[in-house]
Amino acid sequence: MSAVMNPPPRDDPQVTALRVPPQSIEAEQAVLGGLLLDNSAFDRVADVVREEDFYRQDHRLIWHQIARLIERSQPADVVTVYEALQSLGKAQEAGGLSYLSALAQETPSAANIRRYAEIVRERSVLRKLVAELAQGERGLIMVMGKGGVGKTTIAAAIALGLVQQGKSVHLTTTDPAAHLAVTLNGEVPGLSVGRIDPQAETQKYVDKIVAARSATLTEDEKALLIEDLRSPCTEEVAVFHAFSHVVSQARSAFVVMDTAPTGHSLLLMD
Repeated sequence: MSAVMNPPPRDDPQVTALRVPPQSIEAEQAVLGGLLLDNSAFDRVADVVREEDFYRQDHRLIWHQIARLIERSQPADVVTVYEALQSLGKAQEAGGLSYLSALAQETPSAANIRRYAEIVRERSVLRKLVAELAQGERGLIMVMGKGGVGKTTIAAAIALGLVQQGKSVHLTTTDPAAHLAVTLNGEVPGLSVGRIDPQAETQKYVDKIVAARSATLTEDEKALLIEDLRSPCTEEVAVFHAFSHVVSQARSAFVVMDTAPTGHSLLLMD
């Protein structure tokens, strides 16, 4: 069973960002601002991102007009894009001239525009994944990868996305530094959060075995049993039991598991 942890402060900006569907407003703004500064950068992003990949409607409108002008070999700058939006009655919906100006002024250059476009696309794919998963009523979702690649953030985003779709979700992690997942505990109705702690699970397993056997053992036999349970194999068994317990919850709800590809997780997948 995964342990429940005490949450740290609630004002973590990363956690706040997770409370809306997966998106990166900053990356979207950087793509649009970069194109307003350098129309030739369109060739570097046209194969990466599409209009529907933008999370905000105003950004979709702006992208559409930028792409339309560039594809017609016409300049797409603050003024021409504004005029194009205004001719369709969409200028105010897109933020007006002031917002277009801010996009261009606050974007240093288009040097990294392809990477920003990739971020926009990645968030879009994640939103679509959550929508597809939400078509079901239960299931196990394992987000796997080595430390530092962002799997905990992705797992938390998927879990919150499913909750926002009205699903009951249990999010669990094996990462001792997964503060994002822990911070969410008790903060979102429909979401429960826990962590599988190998040391705690091993002690729990040892205590259970000793308690079950102690009534029929002498003190020497009990001491020998405890000694045998100090084997590294005991931790393997204890953690696998904890994994199995969490996975069993997927029979009636969604379980999102953030874990490294260890022997436990590979066995569970098998």
